[in-house]
Amino acid sequence: MKALKKRRVWSVVILGLLFSCAPKEPQRITVLYTNDMHAQFLPSKATWMEGEPKPLIGGMTALKYYLDRERAAVPDALILDAGDWMTGNPISDIMVEGAKGGGFIQMMNMIGYHASVLGNHEFDNGAENVEQLIKLANFDVITANLFRLDSLFAPYPYRIYSRGQLRVGVIGLILEELFGVVGKDRVSGLEVRSVARTAQIIIDEIDPKTDLIVIVTHQGWEEDSLLATVIHGADVIVGGHSHTRLEEPKVVNKVIIVQAGSHARYLGRLDLTVQEDTVSNYAGRLIPLWVEGVKVDPGMDSLVTAYQTLIDEEYGAVIGELVAPLGRSYYYGESDLGNWLTDAMREMGQADFALLNSGGIRKDLAPGPITKLDIMELLPFHNVMVRFSCTGKELLQFMETNAAAAAFKQHGILQLSGMNYTFGVASLDRVEIVRARVGGKAVDPTGIYTGVTVDFVLGHAEKYLGFVPQEQEGLGIVLSDVIINYILEHSQIGPPSEGRMKGLP
Repeated sequence: MKALKKRRVWSVVILGLLFSCAPKEPQRITVLYTNDMHAQFLPSKATWMEGEPKPLIGGMTALKYYLDRERAAVPDALILDAGDWMTGNPISDIMVEGAKGGGFIQMMNMIGYHASVLGNHEFDNGAENVEQLIKLANFDVITANLFRLDSLFAPYPYRIYSRGQLRVGVIGLILEELFGVVGKDRVSGLEVRSVARTAQIIIDEIDPKTDLIVIVTHQGWEEDSLLATVIHGADVIVGGHSHTRLEEPKVVNKVIIVQAGSHARYLGRLDLTVQEDTVSNYAGRLIPLWVEGVKVDPGMDSLVTAYQTLIDEEYGAVIGELVAPLGRSYYYGESDLGNWLTDAMREMGQADFALLNSGGIRKDLAPGPITKLDIMELLPFHNVMVRFSCTGKELLQFMETNAAAAAFKQHGILQLSGMNYTFGVASLDRVEIVRARVGGKAVDPTGIYTGVTVDFVLGHAEKYLGFVPQEQEGLGIVLSDVIINYILEHSQIGPPSEGRMKGLP
């Protein structure tokens, strides 16, 4: 009995000592962050700026310069990334030490990141390639809710970093809809668990060990805002996936949320004052990575130049000329770029109609010479062309599904060629197709039609088409190669016809 009392006394003493060790005076910490870099290791034109020539912004040389400048002022800064290192530049497909995209990881290593969550585009070359990328990374890869056979896929669910007297817990979480945005064959055998539930379990676990909890997510700004409303105990969310440029931090339910746009054009900085396990003050901003005036780091410059040379040799040749600009309408509307791409798909695939997911179109095209690199950046995914058959009734079902997605913003629509339709909104959750044509003729519900699309769309056929085609034929050619061949055959490219998807007023 006396021994039990002694143990209780010592427990109280130890807890008191731990509590007394927690810093009472305000402590300051800086978090530097990026997200959705998409292998953009070279600078790009700031197309939103007026005048010519457009200034250059971003790339890994500029990122290294600005990060080093910030670290010189705040040596203890914590450097985090919110995922999607891959896809957007052919460097993602260059094999380095057993991993496609390993060259970009080399650059991230040189930057000096401390931790990153996995993004969905890391899986575009398959889960096995992600494992090889992780082996190359000198930073901690943290993703707490991604599993394979009940084992954590990433090396760590979270990490705790000491910064002065502060202990900072950093948790990584990937979007629950991973299987809806990646080809199913590339994430086969993986399991994504609840973001909110996983977050709270780990917050509860590490809260007694930490003074500040940062969640690094790859799920999007809206989802981060919802997450903040259902968890307790976290202080900061560093987000990615939605490419949101938050010029200043947003606060939801006392959680500070930040995100830095995309394509390595901005570096985020968040300054925090922490006192007694609480953020008492904060300030944040985005730092544009303007190239002019940047002092080049020799090591990074050497690495960037080496990969730029490789890519220029392979993809730098001019293959055609664009006589007018072609742009996206992003996810919910018809675009001239989407029309042009699907026209090319339909011609090359010898089909009645063609379909392409809007999210697969990754950049706009400016007038002038077109290179292979332009097309690889436009269509960076290794999506393979597939021909399929369907009935007119099924085709009408697709039109209704596509129109509903646009009207109610349910998901990104498919761009299309060879058909057009007009629809009206019949109720709060239903649309009605009032006019439907293929090849200029009214759709025959009993007729058989041939379409072409990419394997990603057919892998999510119920979502995008509203039905699953029974007859499918893989054409064995990647979409980017189809478009390159189309340009080589047509030389000069002009704007296509529009008005393929019309909503009644």
